[in-house]
Amino acid sequence: VKTFNSNTYFACNLYVCSLNNVNFIIDPGLINNKVIDYINSIGGISFILLTHGHFDHMGSIEEYIELYPNVKIYAYIDENEVIYNKNKNCSIFFNDRVIKNYVPEVEINYLNEGINTIDGVTFEVIHTPGHTIGSCLYYFKEEKAIFFGDTIISYSIGRTDLPTGSNKSMLESLTKIKNLPLESDVKCYFGHEDTLNKELLFKYNSHLK
Repeated sequence: VKTFNSNTYFACNLYVCSLNNVNFIIDPGLINNKVIDYINSIGGISFILLTHGHFDHMGSIEEYIELYPNVKIYAYIDENEVIYNKNKNCSIFFNDRVIKNYVPEVEINYLNEGINTIDGVTFEVIHTPGHTIGSCLYYFKEEKAIFFGDTIISYSIGRTDLPTGSNKSMLESLTKIKNLPLESDVKCYFGHEDTLNKELLFKYNSHLK
């Protein structure tokens, strides 16, 4: 996993992952020469995963598609209404001309909860509504890596007061996460902030007590 941070707006993380000779991105919220040079050095990318549909996590999709035309985009099935709605993906709240009213002009492929395999890469989709209605985690069990998006952000959790967010759903999702059989050394990657292992996350994040 190679981590890149936008260092602008909300300092979102973009992850470029390589597994079984397949490269893919999780949350394409930024693009720059550093990211492109790295992707080209490893042979391009095959697909993109979205943890959720807020603009800051998907705002560079079209640019990646232009560079890598065969790339497919995937998200959890319930997130459709967030991705394609400028009010719900929160882009409407910003005056920046690049962000304002952003709706991606790409086709999204939708995933169901459970084990999924794309281009020979196998992972588990875990639906965790709360931050958005279709927020999800991507868990790579064999590789001991889990990507939380904005459901959990380091020692805190994602906001629940944005469109399709729900405090009740978030509490249910946190219970679901607490019950996941994660080993203590599983690496936890977030939409913002630094990576932690599971032991530290569960020790210091009060929402997981």
